[in-house]
Amino acid sequence: MRAKRNKDLFGADCNMRAKRNKDLSGANCNMRAKRNKDLSGANCNMRAKRNKDLSGADCNMRAKRNKDISGADCNMRAKRNKDLSGADCNMRAKRNKDLSGANCNMRAKRNKDLSGADCNMRAKRNKDLSGADCNMRARRNKDLSGADCNMRAKRNKDLSGADCNMRAKRNKDLFIGDCNGRAKKSKDLFVGDYNVGAKKIKDLSAGGCNL
Repeated sequence: MRAKRNKDLFGADCNMRAKRNKDLSGANCNMRAKRNKDLSGANCNMRAKRNKDLSGADCNMRAKRNKDISGADCNMRAKRNKDLSGADCNMRAKRNKDLSGANCNMRAKRNKDLSGADCNMRAKRNKDLSGADCNMRARRNKDLSGADCNMRAKRNKDLSGADCNMRAKRNKDLFIGDCNGRAKKSKDLFVGDYNVGAKKIKDLSAGGCNL
C-alpha cells in the first residue's frame, strides 16, 4: 500500500509506506510514515518522527517528536516525545512529558509523566510517576499511579494502578492498574491488566485483562 495522503488505512497487513496518512491503525508490517497522526496497533517497524499517536507499537519505534507513543514494547529512543506510555524496553528520554508503563531503564530527570516504570526510576521533580514497579523515591510528584513496590509519597495527586500499597482516597487519574484498583471517580483507566474497579471510566483502551 503505497499511499501518501490517504486518510484512513485500517488493518493494513503488509508494507505501508505513507508519509502523511492520518490514521494507520492495525498495521502489521512495515510502517514508514513520518507525519502520520494516528498509527495505533502497529506491530512491526514504525519509524516515524513527527507522528501524533503511535499507540500499541510492538517493535521498533524510533520517533523523536511524537506526541503519543503508548504501548511500545521494544526500543523507544525518543527525546522530546510527549506521551510514551507502556514502553517495555529501553526508554532513554530526558525531556519527555509522558513516559507511562516503561518497564526498563528510565533515566529521566525532568519528565512530567513517568507512569508504569518497572525498573529504575530516579527522578526527583517529575510530575507523573505512575506504575513504578521498583524504586520510587519521590516526595513531591503529582502522579504516582501503578506503583508496584515502595511508594513513599504523601502529597501525590494520582496513584493509579498500584499493585501494592495504595493509600489514596482522592486520586484523579488511575491508569495502568495491574491488580486491584479501588477508585470510584477515576477519569482515565487505560491499559489495565487485571481488576480495575471503577464506575465512571471514560477511556479504557488496550485493556489486557478484566476491565
